[in-house]
Amino acid sequence: MLSLTRQPRLALARLHQVSCCVSTSGTGDQTSPTSPGPRKPSKRRTTPSSKAAATRAKFPLPKWTPPKGADTGVVIRNALTKTLVPLRAEPFKPLSWYMCGPTVYDSTHIGHAHCYMKFDIIRKILKNFFNVRVRLVVNITDVDDKVILRSEQLGVPVAELTRKYETEFLDSLDRLKIERATAYIRVTDHIPAIADYIQVLVNKGYAYHSQTGDVNFDSIKFRDERHAGKLEPKKFKGSERTTPAAGKRHAADFALWKHSKPHELGWDVEWTGVGLRRGRPGWHIECSTLAKIAFGDHVDIHTGGADLRFPHHENEIVQSEAYHDTDQWVDYFMHCGTLRIDGSKMSKSLGNFITVDEFLAKHSPDKFRMICCMSQYHRDCEYDQQTLETASTRLATLANFNSAVLAYVEGKSMSTVPTKRILSKLASTENKVLKALGKNFSVQKAISELLALATFVEAELADGNVAESLKKPRDGRRSGAVLAVHTFIRHTLQNMGFEVAFMQLGIQASGADSGNVPTEHVLRKAIDEFMAFRAVVRDLSIGRVSNLDGLSDLLAAHHGDAKTEKQLRKEYTRITAPFLEASDELRADLMQKGVEIKDRGVESSWDLLQK
Repeated sequence: MLSLTRQPRLALARLHQVSCCVSTSGTGDQTSPTSPGPRKPSKRRTTPSSKAAATRAKFPLPKWTPPKGADTGVVIRNALTKTLVPLRAEPFKPLSWYMCGPTVYDSTHIGHAHCYMKFDIIRKILKNFFNVRVRLVVNITDVDDKVILRSEQLGVPVAELTRKYETEFLDSLDRLKIERATAYIRVTDHIPAIADYIQVLVNKGYAYHSQTGDVNFDSIKFRDERHAGKLEPKKFKGSERTTPAAGKRHAADFALWKHSKPHELGWDVEWTGVGLRRGRPGWHIECSTLAKIAFGDHVDIHTGGADLRFPHHENEIVQSEAYHDTDQWVDYFMHCGTLRIDGSKMSKSLGNFITVDEFLAKHSPDKFRMICCMSQYHRDCEYDQQTLETASTRLATLANFNSAVLAYVEGKSMSTVPTKRILSKLASTENKVLKALGKNFSVQKAISELLALATFVEAELADGNVAESLKKPRDGRRSGAVLAVHTFIRHTLQNMGFEVAFMQLGIQASGADSGNVPTEHVLRKAIDEFMAFRAVVRDLSIGRVSNLDGLSDLLAAHHGDAKTEKQLRKEYTRITAPFLEASDELRADLMQKGVEIKDRGVESSWDLLQK
């Protein structure tokens, strides 16, 4: 676990941590508002464009100032502007990136992992394709209503519960081959800083103590002085029309600090002008405070799930801009679409989730990464059998391409290939892939281009001029164009985070000791020996006379006697037919066990099927 240094404590609040038992949770945070009553239909018909114009007039976009720095070559869909804008970065300075992390009260499911995987892909694209470095900080929410309720249900302390699922979360990322963040930062490690942050908002008049013991943010005061509702203006406006909850001045207000009931988890804080009160942080304030601890008064990129736009990120913005006295706390907001199953968002509350353990019991990390590359990051993704099959097919296409190239470089494929045509296709694909990745991280287009290139080259290898190649000695020399394509595809996939262990033309020993040979290498050598034996059996069964001196002598003795030669060959075919059938049956059996054998005329090749 990485941790950031705790901020020096401000003299605005005196805090004492209190050991206490756990009971039910306190006052809830702001939730999505109910819809206002139905309106009478307008007599005047409007076109979609006029409706959009009317919406913009009613809910104008916030002013957005492009940050300092140079264009990185990437344009992204900024949730603040609702448009594609250039991503800018200062030279030699990594971008600050804050990501909303997990609430650790239960096992991690692939709905969570889907979001972290998509942003992991983006992180790798920025680094490996556009030379943009980032410092990524992810928060760990280890105290909130759900955590306390779960702790009470299981009868275990909150700290024990959250540490268990925090460890499981990080382990799940590792097993899915998702790179860890620069730092993970827990809420409970920074309670003093959160309390001090709230006190500043109270001092500025943007927050107030309620008679219920909570500290709430005054949304209407902020709205009257600054631009509120930057991400979801309609929902923010709608929340103003609902009835205020007890202790709140306005319906849109939300809790910064919640009072703790007797025997409920909490911390004692000496609030200026109010005195000692026990409570715990609200949901939204934790991220604003932790982002300040990590990056100060400004964040370059802020990401999270699409369901966090309102109210979480909306409330983060207002409290942070009030605290820092700025109109642009974050330069770029990016939101990941949800993973859906049976038409609904995969979530713990609906009980329709699949844990990471359950997924990896049947599938590989590369398959999950491929699923996440089948749609753009801000789009929803449907998880069903068709999605799994499509991901498997795409990985199989790449594995088949690798097998074809391997057979080609080992001389098992006797085709000649059109070098110029292949190099032209490669150059075109390189440009298209980089363009796709630079335009809002369109990984689905980039993957499609890679698959098209692989299919194109494999077809050229299959359709090459065999007759022409037979005139040349088979000395192992092969067109560099084919290897260039293989290298480009493999490196591109690896730079997007795929392991692509199956895309190796030769497996070398690993570790400092050359004798430390990987298990897969041993398996491959064993299969190679078996394939050589099978090739002899097939040669005997097919009756290649170069391998059968006795049959050759018989045929030579009856040369010119067509009837006898025909009878000899027919009898030989009858005797050896069971061997050929057994060879074919063995190929089918091995296919079921994950080894695919491809008979290519007089030669055969094989590969391990992807999980």
